[in-house]
Amino acid sequence: MKNKKGNWVTTISMIIPYLIIIGIAQAIAFYLLDVDITNGIPKTTTFQHFVIMLFTTAGSFLAVWCFTKYVEQRSFDIIGLKISGSFLKELLLGLFMPIVVFLVGFSVLSGSRQIFWKVNKEIDFGDLLLSAVTFILVALSEELFARGYLLGNLLTSLNKWVALAISSIIFAAFHLANPNMSWLSFVNLFLAGILLGLPYLFTKNLWFSIAFHFGWNFFQGTVFGFNVSGTERFSLILQSRVQNNAFNGGEFGFEGSVWCILAQLICIYIIYLIFKNRKLVEGDSPINQGQYLI
Repeated sequence: MKNKKGNWVTTISMIIPYLIIIGIAQAIAFYLLDVDITNGIPKTTTFQHFVIMLFTTAGSFLAVWCFTKYVEQRSFDIIGLKISGSFLKELLLGLFMPIVVFLVGFSVLSGSRQIFWKVNKEIDFGDLLLSAVTFILVALSEELFARGYLLGNLLTSLNKWVALAISSIIFAAFHLANPNMSWLSFVNLFLAGILLGLPYLFTKNLWFSIAFHFGWNFFQGTVFGFNVSGTERFSLILQSRVQNNAFNGGEFGFEGSVWCILAQLICIYIIYLIFKNRKLVEGDSPINQGQYLI
């Protein structure tokens, strides 16, 4: 018989096996790309980053499928990838909110002369496409484990707010090895975990979180030229700063700034208002949902 109630200790203990599987998948990618990582991970090209994330996402799907089926003894359907009646609305809303955040954030930082910018005159549309696909893979990979598996299973044995907080701390901790990490960056990544996990509490569905996660990274990095969680990637706008500080986020990017805290708190409040009254249609359970009523 399949378990109906999970064990939070078992769920959290899967973090190390997950990291091992992801590490093996990435090592294979580096080997195929002939990238030497003996002295650390070097800066990669847009294509190399795409291939690495392709293998990372495959590893994430494999790990979460195995953990769900053989450890939690549940159907993979509980992860939250079902197409619901609100699928398109959630995708569009998830994409729209980051656009507003970075339009406002970029304008404020530029207007206050915290950042300076110019248009990249060497735009490669191949890199633009690869960047978009890569950030889709990033969103899929991270949401699949952090929200779909981790938060989803913690919810079966813990209070939902405790589960959300624990999964958000773990999500932030996953980024501790990122370049230029700071305490402010950690706070912002913790808030990102809250923001991305909040809709899942009410819908048990990942599509809003995947769309928002993708939109956040893509518009932050590829469009507006901020470093994404400390890493520099191809962008349409090239940024520079007179000095790195808590207002412009420095080398970590927008996620290293106090403005990001404000932006995320506003988004969290709006998302809560939107999703708090979401109801499953009659006959569906939180673990096996189909259509939702808006």
